[in-house]
Amino acid sequence: MANQWWSSAGSAGAVDVADIGKVVFAQSVVQIHGFDVILQAEPAAALPLTQTNAVIRYGLAPVEGLLGEGLPFLQLRYRSGRGRVVAVLVEVDIPTGAEKPWVRFDSQDFPGGITFQVQRSQPAPSGSVDFENHAYYIELTLSATAHPGVPVLFPPKVSVIQVQLQLE
Repeated sequence: MANQWWSSAGSAGAVDVADIGKVVFAQSVVQIHGFDVILQAEPAAALPLTQTNAVIRYGLAPVEGLLGEGLPFLQLRYRSGRGRVVAVLVEVDIPTGAEKPWVRFDSQDFPGGITFQVQRSQPAPSGSVDFENHAYYIELTLSATAHPGVPVLFPPKVSVIQVQLQLE
């Protein structure tokens, strides 16, 4: 069978209850609520900035391409805009419930831009995916700053998240 990866549209995640009013789903995209506008001049610097964070989680299901040997990595189609996109693949030990952040993607590791781009994280430092003893999820955090009372301008967005294996 051809190589398979786990993939999800950004809009298919479950939003934390506290963050429900902070995100917008549009077709395959999840983004912080805001406008795709870039101002030539910023609002007065004397105004304070507030940080907006939204957490969206994606359950990882076993697919044949993830069941072999290899180190997992994350690949995202995203736009950081005037914010940040962080995705973490978390491993949950079934017998103990212990959670371990395993693979991390951070948009600050790549050049920013006003258009969508596809980038990949570094692979996990060790181990392989083991659905017999572990469950997995991806925690996506979208972050942006704005002046109070002003919507986030050019917010971060995610269209696609993938988990793939780097064969050794």
